Amino acid sequence: MASQKYRRILTIVIDSIGVGDAPDADKYNSDGADTLGHMSQWWVDNQGRPLTLPNMERLGLGRVRPGKPFAGIGTPEAPAGAFGRMRIISLGNDSLDGHWEMMCLPTRFEVDYFPQGFPDELLDKLRAFSGRDIVCNKPYSGTEVLKDYGEHQLATGDLIVYTSGDSVLQIAAHEDVIPLDELYRICEYARTLINGPEITMGRVIARPYVGTCAADFTRTANRHDYGLTPTGPTVVDFLRDAGLDRVTISLDALDEGIFQGFNDVGFPAAKVLDNIRLAADMGFRVKINTVVKRGVNESEIVRICEHFRYTGIIPRFIEYMDVGTSNGWRMTDVVPSAEVVGMIRAKWPVEPVGANYPGETASRWRYLDGAGEFGCISSVTQAFCGECSRARLSMDGRLYLCLFATEGYDIRTMLRGGATDFEIEQALGRIWSARDNHYSELRSLGLAPERAKIEMSYIGG
Repeated sequence: MASQKYRRILTIVIDSIGVGDAPDADKYNSDGADTLGHMSQWWVDNQGRPLTLPNMERLGLGRVRPGKPFAGIGTPEAPAGAFGRMRIISLGNDSLDGHWEMMCLPTRFEVDYFPQGFPDELLDKLRAFSGRDIVCNKPYSGTEVLKDYGEHQLATGDLIVYTSGDSVLQIAAHEDVIPLDELYRICEYARTLINGPEITMGRVIARPYVGTCAADFTRTANRHDYGLTPTGPTVVDFLRDAGLDRVTISLDALDEGIFQGFNDVGFPAAKVLDNIRLAADMGFRVKINTVVKRGVNESEIVRICEHFRYTGIIPRFIEYMDVGTSNGWRMTDVVPSAEVVGMIRAKWPVEPVGANYPGETASRWRYLDGAGEFGCISSVTQAFCGECSRARLSMDGRLYLCLFATEGYDIRTMLRGGATDFEIEQALGRIWSARDNHYSELRSLGLAPERAKIEMSYIGG
């Protein structure tokens, strides 16, 4: 079969949804593992209807293992996607092995597991470093361990140390007993104990929890994973070496409560900060996007500036926009960029800086003390429709000329229909030259029409 080149490959990871055991399952006590198979059968047996996964079924999910179908999941004759069942080539059974392999770095060494608990020598070092005793030290469910040991930990301050079927050392602690920074510090030290050569493990996981008793103990979103450092280049290195030199990362607050409220899924700001540092350490130029909403996170503006001064990382503060129709936008929610600059200027002397290129959306400001710069995107109070030079391509191949567009242009049909590069270039030129999007300018004049707009979750930022 002739080789095929792909310009874009998207990887969507649905963690812990396996489609049957692997040839080495017996090594990890995983014979018969089949998460999706068991789930689909349970729905049929207990709910009287099949598990409903229409989009994945259409892509070919039901055909990934011929001869052993999933209960209730169809097998279309002509699936819309390519499908198959992959087998990991890495050694090991931890999430880390799969994550590394997806990023082009299969593990070629065995990691350690401790189904009988960790050795005394390791635990003694943890005790000496932390000044705390240790309880549990056996494989355990993360929720059951709190029921059985949480009250003890709450009363004594001992560390709950446990493992699982993975190559992982987990430490649970009540947030009111052991503050997060202390728990993280202990876990960072634990990481140094299992980096090899005597013991090599995939992850250390900090497992903070809250509650008053076994009946209501709950793990919080402040979980933090400390993984083994990659032993070779990954796809990130390959992208950098291929010329990718800048990344932009969303960070709407440093405060965990505010940030997790913004992202709606409880994702911790600490993990974002870790990856920001990692990107910077790898040599990428990093910009931070912060959407500012009145009454929610304007208190974080100066904090974010303070955090990134003298780092070379550039925060950009974006006025809260009425993208889509689901965010409940009101003009009173907008913190004008002039106000943002005023807050920062009250703390440090700043001055404006010229644009890096024509059509740059952010106004630039630099600190007079040489600490770096920040930017503001005034898409509400100072609309820049006339100078905008950006378009967006949706996942299903439609071109949108504006964040506030209602309709896009079908590009996918042309790309898949055999159009030449010249024909595509000409078509894009005609689309762009006919552009007449100025919603933001009309909004500023109070003339913006009421209409359904494309959602940010669909089109991207």
